[in-house]
Amino acid sequence: MVFHINNGLRCNKCGKEISYEEFIPKYMQAKTDKERIEVFKCDCGGNFEESVKLFKDDSKKVILRINGHDISSRDYLKLRKYILYQNLPDFFDDSLLPKQIRDNERKKSEILSKDSGEASIEKKICALSYTTGMKLEDIYEMSIRKFNIMFGIMNDYTEYLPMKIALSTGLISMKDGKGIEHWLYKKKKERDYGASSQAEMAIGKLSGA
Repeated sequence: MVFHINNGLRCNKCGKEISYEEFIPKYMQAKTDKERIEVFKCDCGGNFEESVKLFKDDSKKVILRINGHDISSRDYLKLRKYILYQNLPDFFDDSLLPKQIRDNERKKSEILSKDSGEASIEKKICALSYTTGMKLEDIYEMSIRKFNIMFGIMNDYTEYLPMKIALSTGLISMKDGKGIEHWLYKKKKERDYGASSQAEMAIGKLSGA
């Protein structure tokens, strides 16, 4: 959904793409090695290659090839970080924090979410389509960032609406006497890494303080 890479093969000369659903039947129908080789040939004279391919080069380094572009392990990690920052509004890179703080935070997250289930991206897409009436093909065309923001808004709204109705009818009341936080203007939660002094000290060391 980020790079909009088709799951199939791509000509290394003209860029023509074919899906596995189109390629596999042709390959299976080929009876000889020569016929199988011909299946990989494009009308322009180029050859069809897998759009996404993982292999090792002569120096035994793992290379990821996407649409003819070779991506090293280091480049992959950079791309991964850029994608996470650009597409996940609440993403926070904790790789520079000491391992103990990272482990404590992840352990805390596991404890808080132990009674919660997990929702796959496919399930979230179906939920967004069901609640908003959007077509699945329109959702697939969205960027990951817009999808995550829209899914978060949908989730906040569906939680806010029944609570608002219940408060207005007097069925329930808030302990502090205040109203519920508006679904569109919810405050962003502060990150907690346990003892604040420990986090400040760690960040201070990283910045050379």
